[in-house]
Order: sequence, then structure tokens, then C-alpha cells
Amino acid sequence: MGKEHAAATTEEVTGLRRSSAFCALEYANAIRRSRNTCIIYANISASVKGHARDWLVYALGGWSDRKVIAVVHNGDLVDRLENSSLGRTWRMLCRQVDLVVTVSPSLARRAERTVPDTDVVFVPNVIDAEIEFTRQRVKRAIRRRVRRKELRLVFVGCLMKPKGYADVLAAVGIARERDLPVSAVFVGRWASEAECSEAEAFVRRRGIGSRVKFVGEVSCRKVLRSILGNSDVMLLPSYYRHEAMPMSLVEGANAGLVLVGTDHGGIGDLVRDGVTGRLVPARDPEYLARTLELLAQDEKECERLSIGARAEYEEIWSRDNAAKQWMAIVKRYCCDRSSSTSAG
Repeated sequence: MGKEHAAATTEEVTGLRRSSAFCALEYANAIRRSRNTCIIYANISASVKGHARDWLVYALGGWSDRKVIAVVHNGDLVDRLENSSLGRTWRMLCRQVDLVVTVSPSLARRAERTVPDTDVVFVPNVIDAEIEFTRQRVKRAIRRRVRRKELRLVFVGCLMKPKGYADVLAAVGIARERDLPVSAVFVGRWASEAECSEAEAFVRRRGIGSRVKFVGEVSCRKVLRSILGNSDVMLLPSYYRHEAMPMSLVEGANAGLVLVGTDHGGIGDLVRDGVTGRLVPARDPEYLARTLELLAQDEKECERLSIGARAEYEEIWSRDNAAKQWMAIVKRYCCDRSSSTSAG
């Protein structure tokens, strides 16, 4: 990209376990040392310590002579700061930056209302190249799914109750009672040993061991790609308070999976009811089971939603689309700085 397009990022500096003040000094020094950079890329924190660090970096780091792009990853950051003592100072901080980037359209809309004087845009996070499916690969997978008699579910994420994995387990149990051909693979690390023990006991108690598989955290992208390629439906009935735009759903849309999730955080931006999948209420395994039953009984509907999910990925969430948006942002703000420097 060249020096003129280089960006200094706070993520390059380690020591996050040290005090916020010490971290802020490290970040500020890193920014001051990067005099050739024309853009500072910063993450905005919702925590009290992180917020204090952000202000110290601003005060000590010399933001004024560079363009600053602040990225918001936390799904409830705007809502939390609108209704807390940090709201006023957070809005003041956002007015010092040139652009706020969010990872979901709904978060961008909320941020625009909170900081109307600052430019806000949505740019999607991107999936790894190793996990990306070609259009032809997805078409072949969809044809295979239509011929299958079993509905294969996949859950990808941290295995903690607010993410909704327990509701998926309960829905599989209900499906077994109704003799529905449904199985589920769970990918992710356990939040605690207690969660793991409780889930395994539930599986034994409900007699669904042959329908459920816990594979743990998968670090190999090719293995995860294979799991997605052999699945039909991606589920995330989450009510996790920090939910923004879960990458698992983007990965599922990339694979042409039917998406099933709650209208919570940024999930509803990708799980468009009747277009890419089905929205379900949180903490309602019975409703989730009924949704799965309808999908299991309607192959054409599954095919239509799968095609819709893949089309949504290509149009909005693809790596190519995100790269084009970031390049446009970098060129715009580098050019703005070059013009202002020349004028000075």
C-alpha cells in the first residue's frame, strides 16, 4: 500500500494487562514515532479504563496532524454510552475523530444518532481467505442438501448460554421427540467446565448423543470450511449483550447456509427473515424447534433461503466489497491530509 497509506494501530502495542495510563503512554509514543503515517486507526472502548486510555492517547499522541479513523466493534457500545456517565465524554471524543467505522449497518445507524457531527460508515469485517467458498462450490453444496433427508445444523461460537447454544441443544431434544431428522455440530470453546458438564448431562438425559457432536475450538480454517460445507443451517439464537456482527454468520452466509438467529445486536442485519433465513425469539427452544421442523419439511424453502444468504454475502459482506470500501476510505483521507498539508 506504500508509506503514504500506512496506518498506525493501537493493536500493534502489547501490554493490555498493564494500567490504562501506561498503555496510553505506549500507544501515544507509537503514534508519535510513526510520523510518516497519514491515518491513525484506533479502536474505541466502552469500558471505563479503556475510555480513559482513549482520552490519554488523544491528549498525548498528536492526533491533530493526522486523520483518525475510529472503529467500533462492540455491539452495545452506543446504547451503553448513551445511558451512562461516559456518554457525554464519549461523544466529545468521537467529535475529535474524522470517521467512525462500525461492523454492522444497525450499529452505524445508532452511532449516527449519537454523534451526528461525525461521519459514520459501515464496513463489514471479513472472513479468512481459507474459508471462503466459490459461487460454484456453493451451488453444488445446495444441490446436495436438497437431496439429503437430514437437516444438519451447525453452531459456531463460544459455548456460553447467552450465545444460545443451550437453546439449540433443547431444540434438538424437542426435534428428537417429534422424530424429526435433525442433527447438530457445535464448534467452539466452552466458557467454563461447568457449562460443558451441564451440556453433556443434558445430552445424556435427553438421549440425543447420536444427534449432537461437540468438536471444540477449531483453529484450522480448512477443517471449519469442511464442517460448513457439510451443514445446512447456521444457528445463533444469541442474547449476548456485547453482540455486534458475529463472524460465524458471515461465514455461514459465505457457505450458502440458511441463517437462523435472534434480532439482537447486528444479527438481524444478516439474518433477514424470509430472505436469508429465519429470525427467532431469544430463550425459546420450542419456537426454534418449530422453525427447524418447517425447514426440514420444505426443501424448496431451504434452497431459496440458502441462495438468498449467499447472494447477501456477495453483495454486502464479501472480502472484495470490504476491500473496496477500505481502499476508498484510505484514499479519501490520505488525499485530504495531502491537500491540507500542501495548502499549509
